[in-house]
Amino acid sequence: MIGTYNYVLYSGDLDFLDIVWERYLKAMDYVYGKVDDSGLLNVTGIRDWARWQQGWNNTEANMILYHTLITGATLANWQSNTTNSSLSTTYLSRASSLRDAINTYTWDASVQLYRDNATLTSLHPQDANSLSLYFGVAPTNQTTAISTGLARK
Repeated sequence: MIGTYNYVLYSGDLDFLDIVWERYLKAMDYVYGKVDDSGLLNVTGIRDWARWQQGWNNTEANMILYHTLITGATLANWQSNTTNSSLSTTYLSRASSLRDAINTYTWDASVQLYRDNATLTSLHPQDANSLSLYFGVAPTNQTTAISTGLARK
């Protein structure tokens, strides 16, 4: 879904966006439907790559969903057939709530890094932590600590 944003951003092909828009919305609804009561995405597919115990409230997947919502808000503004003018606002609101949940449930203050998921794990993966910086999920007062922690890995 982020790929759709990147394609339209760099190609300017708004006709393509018109063609895929309804399917894009269905995909967004499907993915966001997996957000649980904690406000985090519950990844129901497990072992989708080499890390054992992939799934649940995986932090990296939540970082990607955050960026998907941000880019989706921009696409909603670009989309010429949008009948719901508040869709961009909805996506931005969801992104904000997700960012709050990520920072509440996956931040490990004892090591100043994000945990792999919302459980009491000792794994602090590079992907989730680097994406927190790249996508702007990490609060400004934590970015130096995350960068330092990543440099140690």
